[in-house]
Amino acid sequence: MEAIVWAGFERRWSMLTGFSLLPRPSAAAAYRRSSGQQRVSSMKQKPVAIAGFVLLAALSGWLGCASIRAAQLYQSGTQALNAGDGERAVAQLREASRLQPAASEIQNHLGLAYVVAGQSTKALAAFEQAVLLDCENTAATKNLAAARAAAEDQRQADATRFLGGS
Repeated sequence: MEAIVWAGFERRWSMLTGFSLLPRPSAAAAYRRSSGQQRVSSMKQKPVAIAGFVLLAALSGWLGCASIRAAQLYQSGTQALNAGDGERAVAQLREASRLQPAASEIQNHLGLAYVVAGQSTKALAAFEQAVLLDCENTAATKNLAAARAAAEDQRQADATRFLGGS
């Protein structure tokens, strides 16, 4: 269970900060495992796990606890979004974006939360910010296009109503 929790945290950490906490296995390590030296390899994994936690502690001090808190808020905000609770999702994702302003994924989910909460203007701004931060974020790009199309449809409907058309 501990490995699953760590892997999930590491994935969120790398998503928010742009780098991984887990070491990449070397070719020598892969060779040792394939040549039957599994016991030696497993004994070497404990110092790596300890080193990972030490690195996490050091990074928390260097980056501040804000990154960890932002990851927690991103997760809980996304859960609220999935549950359809737009107001709670907006509050948590807005705080996450304040703590981690360069995270495109947080901005994209904030935009979705604004859509669920019925705040289309703020949703459009959040999607624009997400794409500005990472132009390769395809989900944000698609959401931005959809938000722009919806805004244009709304403008045309408002103009038609204003002019007295049907």
